[in-house]
Amino acid sequence: MNKKVWILVAAISFAAVVNAQEQKALLIMKNGTVTHSVAVADIDSIVFVPAALVTDAGVTINGVKWATRNVAAPGTFAASQTDAGMFYQWNSKIGWSATDPLTSTNGSAWNNAWNGNGATTWEAANNPCPQGWRVPTQAELNTLVSLSTKTWTTIPAPGYIFTSGGNSLFLPAAGDRGSNVGTLGNVGTIGYYWSSTEESSNYAYYLYLGSGNAGLVKLNKSYGQSVRCVAE
Repeated sequence: MNKKVWILVAAISFAAVVNAQEQKALLIMKNGTVTHSVAVADIDSIVFVPAALVTDAGVTINGVKWATRNVAAPGTFAASQTDAGMFYQWNSKIGWSATDPLTSTNGSAWNNAWNGNGATTWEAANNPCPQGWRVPTQAELNTLVSLSTKTWTTIPAPGYIFTSGGNSLFLPAAGDRGSNVGTLGNVGTIGYYWSSTEESSNYAYYLYLGSGNAGLVKLNKSYGQSVRCVAE
C-alpha cells in the first residue's frame, strides 16, 4: 500500500473516531442507575460549584422562613450574604447585572416599558427563585418592617440586619436599575426588594432599605430590583 493510500485510510479512521465521540452521551449515575444524560455534542463546559449556590437552609424571622442570600441568575442564590446577586423587573425571570456594563441572562435588551406583562401577581412561571422558594408577598415583607430589632449596618457590608428570636437576616443595599434605560444607581446606599404584590396596573410594592429607615413603598414595575426569596 503506497503512502497516499495510508494517508487516506488514516483520515477516514480519524473522522470515524471524531464522529463516534460526537454521538456519545455524558451519563451521571448513582448506585448504577442513570440519573441524568446529555449528548456530548451539546456540552461546551462542565463546571463544579458549591452546593450552597443552589441550595439554602434559610432562617426564620418573625414566623417567615427567608433565604439567606439574594437571587443571582434565575434558579440560583448569590455566593454570599453580601453579594448583590442580580436585579429583576417585576414578574420577570430575566436577571440583570448588578454591576456595569448592563447585561441580561438571556441576552435581551432592557425594556423600559415593562409593566409585568399584564399580570396582577408575580406568576409562578416567572419565579426567579430556586426550587422550593418564591418571591415574598407584601405582607411577608412587612413582617420584617414590623420588627422592633432592625438596624442599618456597614458591616459586613452596607445593608439592614433584621433580628427575631435569636435569628438574624442580612439584606445588602445592592442598589437598583432605573426604569428608563436600566441605569445602575444607589449601590451601597439603598436596598430595593420586590414583593409579589401588585399595587396597580403599573406599580407594585417593594421593601425600601436606607440608612435612616425601612418600609414598604410602591414603584413602577419596570425598575430592576433585588429579590430575597421565602420558602414555599
